[in-house]
Formats: sequence, structure tokens, C-alpha cells
Amino acid sequence: LAPVFIYKIKDLVPRAIRSPVANFLTVINALEMTLVELGLKKRADAKFRDGTHLLDVSRYDLERFRTVRYLKRLGIPWDYQPETVEFFFKGRRLSLKHADDGFGAIAEVFFRQDYGRLKVDGKNVLDLGANIGDSAIFFRLKGAGRVIAVEPFPHMHAIAVANVVKNNMDGIFLLNAGIAAERGEITIDPNYMSNGGSQLKAFASGEPVRLYTLAD
Repeated sequence: LAPVFIYKIKDLVPRAIRSPVANFLTVINALEMTLVELGLKKRADAKFRDGTHLLDVSRYDLERFRTVRYLKRLGIPWDYQPETVEFFFKGRRLSLKHADDGFGAIAEVFFRQDYGRLKVDGKNVLDLGANIGDSAIFFRLKGAGRVIAVEPFPHMHAIAVANVVKNNMDGIFLLNAGIAAERGEITIDPNYMSNGGSQLKAFASGEPVRLYTLAD
């Protein structure tokens, strides 16, 4: 099986550029909500141009609202719960545990199909930055032979393991590790919840996580 190396860039357009544009098109108080999305302000009331108002929302609240509205517009049925989301994909019912910032990622992977153009059928996939395992499951259900899913943040890796096990997925090999220029170790807070903008940097305290190179 010929390997396919997938370098995942969750935000193809940097958040600093994308957020102001999206907010200008959808909310009246665009500047204020942009500050929330960039993490420069914790919460604010969102006033949408269609008359909808959301009170005291965080960046994650705003993402969830937009995702749910997007899926309703497409007529896609799914069941969202505080910790899990259930839906059908490729004739199979999936139940995925999500993190606060992983809710929108699930929609991007399975419904918007950000990686749908990749030809993975019958190939091995190296999924760098596997997050909660959603993309690894997507690649496997799209016909990938094997998926080696590498996720450096322990908390997200644990969610990925739970999702793979709960959905009885075979052919997915999860590794709690990072990819770097040289082999080594890095200290990571085991409770840290990463997001699309997270960088692999050492924490002052935490657990040791192995670093490998692509040559490994």
C-alpha cells in the first residue's frame, strides 16, 4: 500500500483574517465578536443580522451556533449533546465525543468534507495532529488501508482513543506523540485542550511526550 502523508492545516485562512470577514457578513457588532473569536475578549452578546441575539457567548458558543445553523440549512440530521454528537456517515451511525473546540471540526471533516478531495482509497494515511480522532475515522471510512494517527496533546489523544473504540474502528493506530525535526521529548499539560491554532510547545509542568521525525 502506498502511503499518503496528510499534513493537516485546520485553518487554511488564518483566524485573524477569516474572523473579521465572517463576522462582518453575519453579525452587527462585528468588531466585538472578532475580539471574542481571537481570544482578546472572553464573552459578548452576539447580534446577528437576521435578528437573532445570543447573550454572553464565548468563542466556542459562537462556533457551535454557526455550525448547527449551517447543518440545518443543509438539512443534515444529527444529534448534538454536551459531550457527544451522533450522525450517519457512509451508512454507519457514528457517536463521537467532542471537545469544546472540536465540535466545529467534526462538521468540517464529515459534512463540509475539508479532506474529501484527498484520494485515500486503499492507501496508508499518516494523520498528523489527529485531534479527537474524527479525521482518522473519516479517512478509514473513505477506504484508507491503515491510518496512523499522531496526536501530541494527551487530553485530545484520550478522546481520540475513546472515539475509535466506541465506534469499533479497526485499522486506526493512535500514537500520543509529536512530530519534530529531531527525536526527543516534550513536556505537555495533560489537561490542555488544544484547538486549530495550538502550537507544539513545552509546558512548565506536565507529562513527557515522545517526539519523532517523519523519517521514523
